[in-house]
Amino acid sequence: MVSLEDVEQAREVLSGVVRRTPLVPAEPGPGFPYKGVYLKLESLQVTGSFKIRGAYVKVRDVALSGKARGVVAFSAGNHGKGVAYAAALNGLESAIVMPEYAVRAKVEGVRYLGGEPVISGSNSMETARKAQEIARDRGYVFVHPFNDPLVIAGQGTVGLEILEDLPDATQVVVPVSGGGLLSGVALAIKAKRPSVRLVGVQPEGSNAMYRSLKEGRVVELESVDTIADGLTAKRVERLTLDIVREYVDEIVLVSDEEIRLAARMMLTDLKVVSELSGAVGIAALISGKVSPSSGTVVVVSGSNVGGDQLLDLLRAG
Repeated sequence: MVSLEDVEQAREVLSGVVRRTPLVPAEPGPGFPYKGVYLKLESLQVTGSFKIRGAYVKVRDVALSGKARGVVAFSAGNHGKGVAYAAALNGLESAIVMPEYAVRAKVEGVRYLGGEPVISGSNSMETARKAQEIARDRGYVFVHPFNDPLVIAGQGTVGLEILEDLPDATQVVVPVSGGGLLSGVALAIKAKRPSVRLVGVQPEGSNAMYRSLKEGRVVELESVDTIADGLTAKRVERLTLDIVREYVDEIVLVSDEEIRLAARMMLTDLKVVSELSGAVGIAALISGKVSPSSGTVVVVSGSNVGGDQLLDLLRAG
């Protein structure tokens, strides 16, 4: 299990590497008539998402150990960008296995940051197997996107910043795929403020954590179907499932249409650029799945969205 001390140590490791992203009030308006809601803008983070936090903590540990000349990861994009950037900073090679549906902007982002994109597989399980194959063949260390205590500790630093910037936070709403971000944020916040309500949000068509909690076991989905390309884990792992079960109050599901409407509203009304995966928290609020009480913080997890996607969102209105 990961502890608050682990998260605090991760923050020391990340000092000078990542941004302390802003926590800003969401301005009420016609499309978002709620007061007292705040946005944690990891969309403004280095590499465009929160993923650099966990990736750097893990990759730095690999570099200091001297165990390998490179690292490999599987990712739809954000974790891959984080690993590529962290590897470059630590003098390591990196290969990032990305699915066939990966957004072009994320593939090019990995390449720009010094990583080697390897396009393979139609889902997260297939890309994971390819990454493990590369790890064996090249002697690289495999950097899992969520099933790793160091990665979870890194993601948990988001929670520390939220409480420091808004000590009176009452509720924190977090996107969920495999559960690394939610696990880290939840354990950090509950350790310091047990009264804060923690809510995870998943797409209806990619709900491995939701189903695993309901069934009391790790569930592997037969398939995933969602426009939120960064929330497509076909299964969670025991590590994140156990942390979420202990610290998270609720997981809710949102539809693709609710996600699309939320991302568009964020762009036009809140003036926040978010990828579709980063918009699920707002989708949960405006759809009524989560009550937007005063002191609610919504984590906007990333902004790695292509120009074509942004134009599609605007045209949809």
